[in-house]
Parts: sequence; structure tokens; C-alpha cells
Amino acid sequence: MDYLPNIDAVTYFYREILPAIKAEIPNIVFEIVGRNPTEELFDICTDAVITGEVNDVRDYLATAAVFVAPMRLAFGVQNKILEAMAACVPVVSTDRALSGLHVREGEEILIADSPADFAQCCIALIQNQQLAESICSNAKQHVQQEHDWDLILAGFEASLETKANGNRSPHRVHTRR
Repeated sequence: MDYLPNIDAVTYFYREILPAIKAEIPNIVFEIVGRNPTEELFDICTDAVITGEVNDVRDYLATAAVFVAPMRLAFGVQNKILEAMAACVPVVSTDRALSGLHVREGEEILIADSPADFAQCCIALIQNQQLAESICSNAKQHVQQEHDWDLILAGFEASLETKANGNRSPHRVHTRR
């Protein structure tokens, strides 16, 4: 939690999105789970639970109603989103955080880029158990089919084998030096 994109996401959520959720669901608890939280987070997020480093994030995912990824500064695949999806926690994310995930909005994840829309997505998942279960089920299946390490490594090994045999792969990436 000392990485600028994570700090920005947490403070943005806390200041801009959480108040709308609390207006609808007053007893909501916002847990910030991650190592090395900054003093800024403690100063700003005064009524949030800030854990610092935990032994196993799955313990927190198991009790979460929603996983939020309100990333405004995001680069590469956000493994935290895949982890939540695999743990069967419904995810609300900004579009920016979804690079490389190829998820279907409304099927495997809810996507919102404005604070009002983000809050409404969170509220919908908390108040509509059928929607949350559908998103969870689809998300877990997506992770198992598209992001399983064994499948990824098999594809990687096949591309190495193709290269070793001198065959050109249609998915090769060339860079100039």
C-alpha cells in the first residue's frame, strides 16, 4: 500500500465513492488490505480498517462482499483482480485496471469509471445476491479458463518448441535492437 497507483485508488474510493455507498448502506466496512500502508492512508481513511501486511489475503477475500479496484493509474495485468475473481468475490473495477484481462462487463465483472456509477455497482452487488453470485460464478470460470498457470505455461512451452523447430508463430512479437 505504498505504491502510488494503490494509494491513489484507495484515497479516491474513500473520498469520492464510499460516502455514496455509506448513504445507502450505513454499516459498510471498508478494509484496506496490503503491506506498508502509508501515513497518508491512516490520516485520510480514518474509519477504514487498515490491516498492513497479512499472512493470507484469502482470509479477507473470504469475508468480502465486494472487491473494489478503482484504479486511475494502472499498468499491466492487475493480479489482485484475478485473485478476487478466483476467490469468487464480485469485483467492481475501473476500465483502466482491466488491461489484459479480457473480461465481459456485466458477466464476470462490473465496470464503472465515475464515482456515482462505481458506488451504484457496489450497492447493487451488496443488495442483489443473485447478481453477486452470477458475477462470481462467471468470474471464477473465466479465471480457470483464461488465466490458469498450467494453460499459460503449456502455451508458452508450445511457442518455445515452435521457435526451436524454426517455425514462425503467428503470435510472435519482434523488437528492433
